[in-house]
Amino acid sequence: VTPAPVAPPTDAPVTPATAPPTDAPVVTATLLERLSAIALGGAADFEDTTSYQYAAYEWLNSVPDIADYDDSALTELYALRCIYESTNGDSWTSKTGWTDDQTGDFDECAWYGITCSAADVVDSIDLNDNNLIGKLTPEVALLKSLELLELSYNNFQDSTIPTEIGGISTLKILNLISANVKGDASKDLEFLISAADSGESVLEQVWLDYNYDGVDFSGSRIPTEIGLLTTLTSFSLLYNDFAGTIPTEIGLCTNMESLYLTYNALTGEIPTEVGNMASLQVLSMYYNAISGSLPTELGLCTDMQEMYFQYNELTGQVPSEIGNLDTLFDFQFWYTYITGVMPSEVCDIPTEFRFVGNCPDYSFPFECACCAGVCYPDDAVPGSWAPL
Repeated sequence: VTPAPVAPPTDAPVTPATAPPTDAPVVTATLLERLSAIALGGAADFEDTTSYQYAAYEWLNSVPDIADYDDSALTELYALRCIYESTNGDSWTSKTGWTDDQTGDFDECAWYGITCSAADVVDSIDLNDNNLIGKLTPEVALLKSLELLELSYNNFQDSTIPTEIGGISTLKILNLISANVKGDASKDLEFLISAADSGESVLEQVWLDYNYDGVDFSGSRIPTEIGLLTTLTSFSLLYNDFAGTIPTEIGLCTNMESLYLTYNALTGEIPTEVGNMASLQVLSMYYNAISGSLPTELGLCTDMQEMYFQYNELTGQVPSEIGNLDTLFDFQFWYTYITGVMPSEVCDIPTEFRFVGNCPDYSFPFECACCAGVCYPDDAVPGSWAPL
């Protein structure tokens, strides 16, 4: 038998070599994309190339090595530049550091009006009386470690105080005296409500005095939520046009030392809960339309030094309990409907004092044997009297 032919052996098929794996390409977010994630309004904030947010972006784009900044540092720079761009920074009185050529290293902690913590994080802005003109920008709330915001004596052109400011949980002092800011009568200091609702506020001082140009706070009310801000030591609304009553919840502010409500349009009675404010030293509410009598609970405010009630619709008599205020040295209530005689307990207060009641020729005269002087003759109007 002839054997069957056998095919010659062949090499096993060779599998083509596979290229070694490579890492996926790293996609780096652009500056604009990063800022869009930071901005309060997202990418929409940069759609208008004339906006202060877009101007801040353009400036940041000129900063050397801006891509190396982490999100925290980038957020801080963006917030500060928004303040500059939204208030015509080129016209500021002082702007050292804010306008330096960005061709080398720079330190925002050395800029005019800025101080930083030991961790080089911005914790204070003091641009008082520095010719800031423009919008009070909500981006200031991006500064999450801010403790002091001092922007008094500038011109924010009737900007509403941003609600976002109330969300700065580290903020202790807010000063907007004579800054031409305004309130919203339908929202009643919404930033303050925001701070109260957060449950994290450490606000100690709020100064909103002299924002009376036009109708800046016309119709605004003191929100009941103020009672949740138990760290408050000073609250001042001098010379505005706040309306409504003084909320009873204000008595929960037991650390309050000074309460200035002068020159507003407040009505109703002084809440008896004011007696819970044992640390109160100054209570000023003259030039309002407050009615009722002086509450006897005022005698519980044993640290009190000054009380001003003149030009109100108060009635009744001075309560003898005010004699418990051993540190009281100035007590004024002229041009009210308070009558009678100063209680002997008040006259026995051991400080050098000035107590001023109504004038002799006023429809509701007041007798005070111990007052430093109730009234003096008004030379401009012979036979009449004027209060001290």
